[in-house]
Formats: sequence, structure tokens, C-alpha cells
Amino acid sequence: MIVAPRDFKWEELIIPKQIFEQEGAIVVVSSTKNQAIDSSKMHTIDIDKLVEEININEYDALVIVGGPGSPELANYPVIISLIREALRKNKTIGAICLGPTVLARAGILNGFKATVFPDRNAINILRENGANYVNQPLVKDRNIITANGPTQAQNFAKEIVENLS
Repeated sequence: MIVAPRDFKWEELIIPKQIFEQEGAIVVVSSTKNQAIDSSKMHTIDIDKLVEEININEYDALVIVGGPGSPELANYPVIISLIREALRKNKTIGAICLGPTVLARAGILNGFKATVFPDRNAINILRENGANYVNQPLVKDRNIITANGPTQAQNFAKEIVENLS
């Protein structure tokens, strides 16, 4: 699970993380900084690994955690590379809230149905990068799962678990 260095959405990290762990998954929380991360609600979390330390071959899924800071993740070439490699290796890829904009900017949503937090700019980013934007809370297209915000955190996580099954 990749979180922005600041202003990620706490519920979009914690709820899926708990569900994944309940299903027996080992969850690694990663970011661009190796320190506690402040979310938009002033919670902090310690990072398990820097994104530079992630080897996608060791994981079954890649999840971009949303929140107002998540679009910033698209500015890191290592994250873009991880996302593209995950797609090439047919990994499950998830993104929630504004996280799908990172997938779009990585160029992997071209021709895929996807949703995003209902913000005009975010929707435009998806469309400009070839995604077929769908105004639904949760969208699964092949191995890519997107959700539009924290109210979908539980359903989002369950869909990822089901896809991994």
C-alpha cells in the first residue's frame, strides 16, 4: 500500500489494511519518506519501506491510498515504474479516492473503466489519460480496482481480496 507523504486519507489506509490482514495478507505500507506520515486528520503511521525499496515481484497487489495528497505520488518516477511493472506482471492494482489519478498519470488506465473521487479535475485527469470514467462508487476492470472515496474503503478492500482469490 503506497501512501502520500502527507494528507492521505486515514480510513482508506486503515480499513483495507485491516481487511487484508484479516485475510492473512502481509501488508507493507510504503511512501516516499521513511518517517511518520501525517494524514488529513492528523494521524500518523510509520512506513515499512520506502518506495525505492519495493520489488513488485514480492507482492500480489499494489494499492494507492487516496486523499488530497495522493495525486503528488504521480510526481515520483519510481512509483510510476512500480505501477507499470505491476500491470505488466498482471498484479492486482487498486486505487481509491484521488489515487486513480496516479494510475492515470502512469498511463495504465488507457482503455480501462475506472472511477475517482467526484472532482472535476480528477475526472479530467482520468479522461485525458484514456480512462473510461464511470460515475460509480466502485469499478473493477480486469485486475484494476478503483473506488471513489472513504465510504467505499471496505467494499474496495473486499473486491481486492476477491480478485486475489
